[in-house]
Amino acid sequence: MPDLGVRTRAWTLRKHMRQEEFSFKTAFLGALGALGLGLLLALASAVAIQLSSLDERIPEYAMDAGSFLVLGVTAFFVGRRVRNHGLAYGASIGALYCLVGTLLGLAFPSESLRITAFLFRLVLLVLTGAVGSILGVNL
Repeated sequence: MPDLGVRTRAWTLRKHMRQEEFSFKTAFLGALGALGLGLLLALASAVAIQLSSLDERIPEYAMDAGSFLVLGVTAFFVGRRVRNHGLAYGASIGALYCLVGTLLGLAFPSESLRITAFLFRLVLLVLTGAVGSILGVNL
């Protein structure tokens, strides 16, 4: 009868070795997941504005805070899943989230793009993603 413990251990080591490399696919899917959750949050904010007499600035601030929360939670779960490269995954998810969100924002006419606001938001989102993913790896 073969020893299943040795076979299971070897499979676990091979699986772990495959995860040692940084995967752009995982980072991209994490950013898309965060973007999807952010779009759901935007939809909920739009519905809240339409159905209530809220000032339009309140959901705007809620969206800003919510985008950081969504990104942090998504990066946390990606970090829990991959269990290594927490800083790299979180930072790349934050940067991709900011870039895709900015490109989507440019598709809809609103105020002009200010480079200082973009860079400030990029730095904050990269830091939020990095912290979320590092916590996911270490907890």
